[in-house]
Amino acid sequence: LKSSPSLCSGCSRGCAIELHANTRLWHTGGERVARYKPRFNPLVNGYWICDEGRYGYSMHNAERLSRLRRKNAGGYEQLEWDAALAALAGELKAGLSARGAAGLGLVLSGTLSNEDFFLARRLVDELKPGRVLFGPAPEQLGEEDELLRRREKVPNLAGAAAFGFGREIAGASWDELRRDIESGRLWGLYVVDRDPFRVWGADSSELLAKLSLLVYQGPRAVGATGLAHWILPAATHAEEDGTFTNFAGLVQRYEAALDPIRQGRSDWSI
Repeated sequence: LKSSPSLCSGCSRGCAIELHANTRLWHTGGERVARYKPRFNPLVNGYWICDEGRYGYSMHNAERLSRLRRKNAGGYEQLEWDAALAALAGELKAGLSARGAAGLGLVLSGTLSNEDFFLARRLVDELKPGRVLFGPAPEQLGEEDELLRRREKVPNLAGAAAFGFGREIAGASWDELRRDIESGRLWGLYVVDRDPFRVWGADSSELLAKLSLLVYQGPRAVGATGLAHWILPAATHAEEDGTFTNFAGLVQRYEAALDPIRQGRSDWSI
């Protein structure tokens, strides 16, 4: 196993960990990350991590997306990044020109790094989407305790706030997105590492089918992936260098332990 200094992304505390990556995948059934071990940090977690965090490494292994795809009449076609980003930019520009920025929604996740949120802010300032969702409710909230676990089950909400999300940029809710899709106000939705199916349940397919453009960007396949017009494979934080800001405002660095899978790349580079 190869050990790299990293951070637990299971909640907003940001516990320091050693991430142990497999160098001999034939021993582990293809799983690239084998375990998390606590790494001493007197400011955050001392010598400890919780059980939720300790066993949270499966997010680097399960249901990973590795190919960039665009939906066509026959299913999906695979593209290279340069051609895909140019084509997607063209579709976005055409939609904005024909139907307006108010009809575009952007869904962001607290799993994004500070580097990702820096560029996400630039994207919002340029495109001016009508709805921007970034808060964790309801599907990224969970149990907390007085020791380590925080209610927010994502690592970087404070980083989002530092770049103006929740202040200069007003946050939308899933209910608002749903109403806007039902009314026809929203024509496009760009979703980053979130799953509408976890919120809208059985109604998700019907709602998402109303959109002219649905983009899904993330490291793992989710319920909405199969309905997306564009599927953009992203790296996990085990596959990039970056920083998270925990709930107390402490900026912490994590290091890449592995290369991204096939066409996967960091969110900021998409």
